[in-house]
Amino acid sequence: MTDLDVMLVSHEASRTGAPRVALNTVGWFVKAGLKVAVVVRTPGPMVDEFRSSGATVHVEPLHVLRILLRRFKPSKQLARFVENWAARTVLHRLRPKRVYLNSVLSLSYAQASLETSTPTIVHLHETGALLEGGLRRYALDDHEASQITWIACAHQATQLLSERYPDAHALHWPSCVDERQLQQSARSFDTPLPEKFILGVGKGNKGKGLDIWLRMCSSITAYPEHDDIKFLWVGNIEESGLLELHTTDETRSRFLFLGELSNPYPVMEKAILLTVTSRTEASPLVTLEAQALGVPVVAFDVGDIKDQIPPHHLVHAGNEAELLATVLQVLNEKPPVLAFDNSRHGIAVARQRALDLLSPDTPPKD
Repeated sequence: MTDLDVMLVSHEASRTGAPRVALNTVGWFVKAGLKVAVVVRTPGPMVDEFRSSGATVHVEPLHVLRILLRRFKPSKQLARFVENWAARTVLHRLRPKRVYLNSVLSLSYAQASLETSTPTIVHLHETGALLEGGLRRYALDDHEASQITWIACAHQATQLLSERYPDAHALHWPSCVDERQLQQSARSFDTPLPEKFILGVGKGNKGKGLDIWLRMCSSITAYPEHDDIKFLWVGNIEESGLLELHTTDETRSRFLFLGELSNPYPVMEKAILLTVTSRTEASPLVTLEAQALGVPVVAFDVGDIKDQIPPHHLVHAGNEAELLATVLQVLNEKPPVLAFDNSRHGIAVARQRALDLLSPDTPPKD
């Protein structure tokens, strides 16, 4: 009989929302005395942090081959075979008492774990096309889906799941952040920053609304009263052509692109405003993190953001004129208006929910 209590599968180890939730969850399980293994499907900069959590860390076998095969339509079926083989191999080797799949992109392990009657938890961090695509790719049947304990951080995900699998039920767990840890992480930064800047965060692509953000910031440069404001983006720029397309020689000097940072919180804490221009979101952490650091947020009304920020900071999705007007309004708010609710989004809530999930005596709760 295995002595491994939990095997948590993270689809990647980048410094984005879902892997950070996975890292927190692993830390809580380890501190509770559980023996935990982490399986990283695609390695990245957070692998070392998973290792330092006290869990053992395994990188999915043949992950490079899987990624290469999935790039081309004729070989996608072979990629599915490779990931099925990898899931079964890892499960046979580790033989955990429970499997915790962090995101829909870890569902490749679900059928294998259910075949061995291993209790399986799936934590969904996606909505919309990303979630629908993942559910289609791994094609669980109704019975398999009903055997899984589903968790979703966004209401849209719970609704989509119930429509696809009427016998499945998803617990709604809003995203949570550790306010004290964020404040500690924000204390040191040795790179000089502008005195006043508006911040954007995420992968630099159209999905995250980089083009919208660039246009909004360029519009602000036309206001003389805000000529001392700079514009910073934290995150790798994936569509660099957007920079040339949506800035000019006159405005380009106002922009600074810092790339991906191992610790973005000292930058976030010094921003005068965070803007979230994503075209789709689930229940993002960045909106909560900024407010926990005292930074106001203006964002499009996508996913569950409406439950995270003040109502008058919320902008109809895609409405760029309203976005600019709201940003200009919020820049004048003294003091900044925040809506971080520790009783709903504090880390103690998330920790207790996660521990209750694995307790045989405590049923999980919404």
